[in-house]
Amino acid sequence: MDQNKWRFQFAGRALAALFAALALGLSIAVPGIALSWTTALLALAIITQIVTSLPERYQQ
Repeated sequence: MDQNKWRFQFAGRALAALFAALALGLSIAVPGIALSWTTALLALAIITQIVTSLPERYQQ
């Protein structure tokens, strides 16, 4: 059970880092990109991080 929780958290954090890196890369590489795309990707990264940290916050 603990190993599955660890894998879930690791995958979630890796996905959040990927979204954040993609947002940063797009904002640098494509000068005319809309701010909404960057904001949406960063929000997705934050939401992913929050969701994957929920199991460790609400343990008994």
